[in-house]
This record gives sequence, structure tokens and C-alpha cells, in this order.
Amino acid sequence: MVKKILVLTFFIVFAGVTSWFFIKSFTSDKFPVGSRLPVFSYSDTTGLKSMNNNQTGRTAIILFSVNCPYCKTLLAELNKNISQAKNVNFYLFAKEKNLFDKIKNNKFNNLSFLLKSNNVHFGFLNNNNAVDLFGTSSVPAIFIFDKNKLIKEFKGPIKISDIIN
Repeated sequence: MVKKILVLTFFIVFAGVTSWFFIKSFTSDKFPVGSRLPVFSYSDTTGLKSMNNNQTGRTAIILFSVNCPYCKTLLAELNKNISQAKNVNFYLFAKEKNLFDKIKNNKFNNLSFLLKSNNVHFGFLNNNNAVDLFGTSSVPAIFIFDKNKLIKEFKGPIKISDIIN
């Protein structure tokens, strides 16, 4: 009887520790809430730009893929609601360089308001840089900064109201 209890206890502890390591592998402490906005370079339609960490107000960095259905839905929702977020500077970084060709060839016609908004900036940030800077390769990934400090982080599909409120 004691032997069965010991074996059962061992399996429960083993399962708990294994679960903790499994869950920990999907979370990143590389970029916790309170982190400063990193300084980095990215490409846009005019060439190489720098993101500095002296932004005023709110800044939202959205990492996306031009082929991701969740990303397309998120961007379409943001396009519909951009007028409600005039106080937020959006930096939308695609993982693919062909983003600029798609913009140039009007392949993003459902993003007309985003493309015309002064507070929305599109760019290319390769996957290795995104992982190094933000600790993630998943898309969509959204990082909300207030006065250069990370206040919210979202990964995967979310509601647009989570970003603009």
C-alpha cells in the first residue's frame, strides 16, 4: 500500500514538473511587462529606418505575416477602427519583404485607411530580428507601449478593442 502511494506521488510530481517545463517553453521572460521599447532598425518603402525609444504617448508594435489569416483579420479590423485610435502610433512589421510589393500593387485594398493614416507605419522586420528583440516568432504579436514602457502584450488572434482601448 505504501509502495503504491509512493509511486502515485512520484508520477504526480513528475507530471507537474513536466507540465511546468512544457508551459514555460511557450512563454518568454525575454520581454516582460515594464521593458523599455527597444532601439532597432527596420526597412520601409523609403529605405532603412530606426525605431527609437523616445516615443511620446502610446505606441503599438504589431508583428504579422502577409500570409497569416489571423493577421489579415486583425489588420482589416484595425483598418475599420483606426479613427478611434488617433492617439496611438502603430508600427506594423511584416515578416516578409514582399509586403512592399503588395502595397505598391494595391494588394492591400482593404487597408485603405491604414495606408493613409499618419499614425500608421508599415515596415519589414525579419523573423530573426523579431525573436531577438521581442522574444517571439509567432504572429500576430502585439506589444503596447506607453511612454516607452511595455504595458500589454498579445500573441495570437485578439479583438481589436484590446489594442485601441
